[in-house]
Amino acid sequence: MKTKFLALLVLTFSQFAFCIDGILLKTTDYSFRDKWDNTFGKTVPKIFETDVVYRGQNLFLPVISMDFALKDGAAKAKYSIQIKKPDQSIYMSEDNLDFIDRKIINKDYLQMSTSVVRISFTDKDVLGKYAIQVTINDLYSNKTKVITSEIELKPLVPYQDKVFSDDNDFSRWLSEYYIQPKPTEAVAAYLYYTKSKFSEDDKVFLSIFSEFLEITRNNTFILPQILEAFKKEDDKYRIFLLYLLYPNFEEKDYIHLLNDKEKGALEKVKEMKIPDIYGEVYSGEQLDMLWSTFMGSGAYKPILKLVETLDYAKYKGDLEKYKTSSKTEEDKKKAIKNAVYDALVWSLESNSKQHELVLNYCNWILKYENLNPTQKSELEEILKKVGNN
Repeated sequence: MKTKFLALLVLTFSQFAFCIDGILLKTTDYSFRDKWDNTFGKTVPKIFETDVVYRGQNLFLPVISMDFALKDGAAKAKYSIQIKKPDQSIYMSEDNLDFIDRKIINKDYLQMSTSVVRISFTDKDVLGKYAIQVTINDLYSNKTKVITSEIELKPLVPYQDKVFSDDNDFSRWLSEYYIQPKPTEAVAAYLYYTKSKFSEDDKVFLSIFSEFLEITRNNTFILPQILEAFKKEDDKYRIFLLYLLYPNFEEKDYIHLLNDKEKGALEKVKEMKIPDIYGEVYSGEQLDMLWSTFMGSGAYKPILKLVETLDYAKYKGDLEKYKTSSKTEEDKKKAIKNAVYDALVWSLESNSKQHELVLNYCNWILKYENLNPTQKSELEEILKKVGNN
């Protein structure tokens, strides 16, 4: 639930269609529910909103409203949605969708609809503006609220249109993607990486790759652009593109494009072991991958996993002990986990200061997740240092 900040919401989200007490949020941000459900009402989550969508792209249409009539402290409402094509014929129409059916603390708190419509235009759908009308029916007051808006279906922009000015521009794109996700720029960003000094550092590869993998897996409409880029790029950079081709395509879709050297490189890509970021954390590399997955989505799950790994506080001091230990395999594992813990605490403190959403998620985790005493005390200490708990 979110407190009564409609004016602030209108400023926070880019361009809302709204009535006095209702908002239609048009978003391609597939982590919108995480941002809404796992942050406190006073924070007002920044969910990316758009008026433009491309064929094959997922568009989510959550409805937000408030001031429902209450019966024994509960609200009950349904809603309908109708979308018209540019020629005014019906594209889709759904009735009797669930908005809310539960107790609420305060009727002035903003509520997001339980059911959320997701649409994805196909090649058969005509380009142009699609009109949207939502009608909310309050079943206890018998009042209705009508919201109107529109979404424009445009042709996919060429990936070459995005040009990065320098490494700082590229780094900023990576770190701010979750705030304003622009998947149409992802291929250009990846190509910039392949030609930059970053590609020369093997230590950062999995981190950067994790973010692009997160983006491409959730925005499959840009996959044809990866294939297009592979056909156009020089041999040196095509090797890097194999890392995106392999997990996103069937081999038959691109194997005929590969020369003998690239076929050999593909076998190495297949053999590459990518750490499970949600399994046991045994390296700082996995921490970086978790952060990159968050940066590429704004999802809650990577932050929760990072906080849960604060359990490694029990290995404090083992890195120093390792210097004078028998250096058994167990001694080594403990020393590594001590190093992971040190890096984890630093990264949580740093990113909680730099990224509001990380701080909001951490505060939510502290209050509502079932943390053990070590995880809880460690997170409390981090938030205390950040100074905004």
